[in-house]
Amino acid sequence: MKRIKRHIHSRSCNGYASWLALLCLALTLEIVGYGCIWAVSVMELQLCSEQSEMDLACLSYARHIVSTNTWVRRCHGSEQHLLTDMDATIDSVSVHFQDHGTYVLCSYEKKGKHIMMKIYYDDKSIVGMDIDSD
Repeated sequence: MKRIKRHIHSRSCNGYASWLALLCLALTLEIVGYGCIWAVSVMELQLCSEQSEMDLACLSYARHIVSTNTWVRRCHGSEQHLLTDMDATIDSVSVHFQDHGTYVLCSYEKKGKHIMMKIYYDDKSIVGMDIDSD
């Protein structure tokens, strides 16, 4: 039996350049892919950071309302000194606060979404928070 030799010809001189080109292409795609994933994660972290700053600012305002109203109630102050409604501007966003006795309702509009935070409290401190968005 005779062996038939088939020669595989490549367009490169030695046959290795095509493998090297494929390897470079694969590595380039990997690097670009990781770069895109990194850019998206940085952007998402930045958005979360902005929202966290907004939440902390709302909690600070709510803490002020709670401490003022608790002081007025404990010291038998007049009802006119209670902070039941309050408007504030945080990072150029208009925020409305309402005290409902056991929680402070914080509502604002950001990027087309209406966000409502219920910040629950007792006589001593803030005990919980619920966030709803439309």
